[in-house]
Amino acid sequence: SVWMSFGFEPELYPNLAYPMPTERGVRVDFDLRTTWAWYLGDPVSCLVTSFEWLGFAVLGMAGRPVAAKYLLLGSMLVVALVIFGGAVGYAMAGSYRDSIFLWLCGCPILLFSTSGMVERWSLAVIGLYGLANIFSNIIRIFVLYEYTPKSISYMLSNSGFVAIIFFLGYYAMRRLTLRNARLLVLQDKTRYDAVWAQLMADPGDRSAVEELKSLADTLTGRATNLPRQRSRRRKSQQLHRTGLSIAQFLDRTGPREPPSEPGAPLTSLDQLYHQALVMYPLLRAKTLAWASGSGGFLARRPAHDEPVLMPDVPSLNNVFSRTMSFSRVPLRLPSDDTSSGYVRAAEMDAGMAEVHVKWCRLKNVKRMFEKLARSYNEDVSQLVDVCRQSIYFRSVLELRDCLDTMARDPDVVIERVKNRLDPSYNATETAGYRNVSLNLRLVDDRTRSLGVETHVCELQLLLIAMADIKNVMGHQRYITFRNLRGE
Repeated sequence: SVWMSFGFEPELYPNLAYPMPTERGVRVDFDLRTTWAWYLGDPVSCLVTSFEWLGFAVLGMAGRPVAAKYLLLGSMLVVALVIFGGAVGYAMAGSYRDSIFLWLCGCPILLFSTSGMVERWSLAVIGLYGLANIFSNIIRIFVLYEYTPKSISYMLSNSGFVAIIFFLGYYAMRRLTLRNARLLVLQDKTRYDAVWAQLMADPGDRSAVEELKSLADTLTGRATNLPRQRSRRRKSQQLHRTGLSIAQFLDRTGPREPPSEPGAPLTSLDQLYHQALVMYPLLRAKTLAWASGSGGFLARRPAHDEPVLMPDVPSLNNVFSRTMSFSRVPLRLPSDDTSSGYVRAAEMDAGMAEVHVKWCRLKNVKRMFEKLARSYNEDVSQLVDVCRQSIYFRSVLELRDCLDTMARDPDVVIERVKNRLDPSYNATETAGYRNVSLNLRLVDDRTRSLGVETHVCELQLLLIAMADIKNVMGHQRYITFRNLRGE
């Protein structure tokens, strides 16, 4: 008969008879010594697993989650290889049932140890591991051996069944969280949808939307790759007041970028932020020019807000002048208040814009880390909206004219256009909110001399009717909606 151990107690399978000769007088020898295949498949794998979970717990309590993760996955890979070694040993000895049994044991462990290296796949891997483990147990119980009550209780108590319960519980909680997120912004979405429906009901606006879609599709077709931040070049351009070169200024205010080939994807978050700092006044000046030429508006700075103290450009009307200086005052950025109204860009010069416009601030570091962890798999080069600005319009036609003006600007390279005013766009992803978002680079003699011609910025083109709904509380609800969705 065949014996099989589930846990610590052996189980007898009387119907699975051991093959015996039927002729009389035939000698049958039994070797009762344990084989090396059994050592690999049972005690050695259990011993490695014990040390694996012990080390995982110790490193977790010591605050070393990354080391704990790699210890767990590495040890599971070792366990799978040890089990496969036992399976090969049984096959060499002619015990094919035991060999198949160990192959089925090791495959789910190998799947988990190799796929679990990518954290964004972790939950899917847990579900696949549970299914593979349960499937292998079904094969073992109903094909290799025979059904017994003890074998079923073993299957229901092993790690595969626990993994399935965890995965289903997480999936249910995830669906509930997404439902709560949708309910949170339902009122705002209804208002956004009403503005969009009113817009599409007007023949003139509908025609402008189609023209905008055609232009956006044309610009999107020109872009061959997704926008990425690239390595900057260091120049010896002298700053007017400090006497420092741009490279020396950045070195004094942040760590050096690791050596890389020109144009290689950027890997230093510090260098990315300092590039954005240098690009900030240049993008502001361009934004003012684009808005002035297309009838656009800029956000009005509230009376209680202080002006932005940024790198001092002597003449913002001619930002690409031959000199550029950095004031020694600390960097101060505007607040997030979006309920302060708008000012027509064409009615202001650069000096007035400094005082009356609430310019968008650089993306804060907390949000950058959130996007790196949630969306970009820690790839710094995909952060293409650290330096950003916005222009507001009363009509889609004005917005379309501004986009056309930017497309014709010889100093602008448009890397990507996200046209959320496209009728086919699913506004549920943004809680009903719609705009046109561009990723672009400013490439001219000035940006080349500053070494930021590779820096990708973001410019948002918005309708005032949409922006008015996005008040302070509405924006906070959207942030909560975004966080619940893990974006």
